[in-house]
Amino acid sequence: MPQPKYPLELRERAVRMVLDALEADPGARRGIFRRVGDQLGVNPETLRS
Repeated sequence: MPQPKYPLELRERAVRMVLDALEADPGARRGIFRRVGDQLGVNPETLRS
């Protein structure tokens, strides 16, 4: 089984950041993955999936 590219802690933090941002501003969905991805150094498409 292949190892995940990102550590579990980073994945959990990224998901938490996206969900918190969406809760604070539901209309921000359009750019949220790119914004969080840039902050954490993670590809936005990885966050989206």
